[in-house]
Amino acid sequence: MKDIIIQGLLPVASTLITALVSMALVEVKKLTAEKLKNEKINAAMDRVTHTVQTTVDNLTQTLAIQLKDASENGKLTATQARTLKQDAAKTVLKQLPDATKAATELAVTSINALIGSKIEQALLKQSFDNAMVKAVNTASRPKYPFPALDLNKLSSYKLAQVMGISTENTKGPES
Repeated sequence: MKDIIIQGLLPVASTLITALVSMALVEVKKLTAEKLKNEKINAAMDRVTHTVQTTVDNLTQTLAIQLKDASENGKLTATQARTLKQDAAKTVLKQLPDATKAATELAVTSINALIGSKIEQALLKQSFDNAMVKAVNTASRPKYPFPALDLNKLSSYKLAQVMGISTENTKGPES
């Protein structure tokens, strides 16, 4: 009797095990496909970011400088800035491979909007970096350049006067 029950349950158990293994394989396949899709999207986004940064850097170093030099006040007009951004976007789209565009479009609704946003980010970063360099360069130079002084021959009172430090509450040199 026991053998009959085991013989009856064996096909059911093997069918159940086969179904569970198949479901597990399907889940592993889905997870692997999702992971690959995410890796493709991340790689595409990195490529877009890099391409935008390179394009903005190139345009800034060449065309933007020429336009600024040609203008009266040394600044781009709003129209020139808009045209440069449009040129940058066109250049980026031309440089991106179709596979990168397709992978990017899996994550965003508009690749053009993404590129426009990335261009704005690159310009802001560049502007910030330029401001930081200017601040560091300005801070490293003294605001009031002093002539070469032999500090050993100057009294502290005279040195304070030369450096522009208030000497009101200080006794002058004794005569």
